[in-house]
Amino acid sequence: MTADSAHRDDYDVIVVGAGTIGLILGRLLTVQDVRVAVIDPSGIDCQQPRASHIDDECMQTIGLADQEPDYLVMSGVEVWGDSDRMLMSWELSPGQTDQGWQSDYQFFQPGFEAILRGKLAQTELADLWLGWQATDIERHTAQVSINVQDRVTGISQVVRGGYVVGCDGSRSVGLLSPQPRAADGTLLNDLVGYRFAGVGSQVTVDAVDDAVRQAWRELGAVTVPDFGATTLWLADALADAALIRPDRYVFAATHGPEQLAQATALLRTQTTQKETV
Repeated sequence: MTADSAHRDDYDVIVVGAGTIGLILGRLLTVQDVRVAVIDPSGIDCQQPRASHIDDECMQTIGLADQEPDYLVMSGVEVWGDSDRMLMSWELSPGQTDQGWQSDYQFFQPGFEAILRGKLAQTELADLWLGWQATDIERHTAQVSINVQDRVTGISQVVRGGYVVGCDGSRSVGLLSPQPRAADGTLLNDLVGYRFAGVGSQVTVDAVDDAVRQAWRELGAVTVPDFGATTLWLADALADAALIRPDRYVFAATHGPEQLAQATALLRTQTTQKETV
């Protein structure tokens, strides 16, 4: 479940950090019927790729059969230094391993993380505390408690668990990603308080009208300029913008301001219907 829905405050394991490691750990624990809380201060996954590849055993263990067609099969890795000097060469054997997969794959990390968020959101064994900051930890005889604070409302709660695992080492949002903007164009320090993101060409984002910007404000949306791997990904999708949801990665990939406006209207309609149920 997500932090927007009802959630408990007592778990078997509390995972602090919803990056690749924290999300994979949460996924593996729920598969073993362990109750998990995943806490992260950002409601939207970081759009800067940090990891690059995943091997056959991880694909099998995590359960990513539906994602394999979108991943690039790796034939090896070469690392080069100055003056065109090869520092390392690692060749991978082609074909399936005894796990039933290719040896290694490359993937787009933001999408990978959003898929894992979605898997956790679909199980009753996990709660995603997205947008909550872990502020303090206390040890007790039989459990551990963590004080968490909603970074938008300032509301504080205590989350209890048998174990706590820290997986918040990268802290990438606001450090590696391009600086996000609010619906009115104001530069933001990070993604606190925003439930959706529009990633794309600044030309397209700037071309939408006031009605679309008002919808973004109502949705709690932030815009992030396209860059690096995101630019290439959008080009492969024949798009120059995308609306992203924290629990489902791409809501819509669009081309031009008109399609972006249509996708925004659809997202606003679906969100309104969900909120009134």
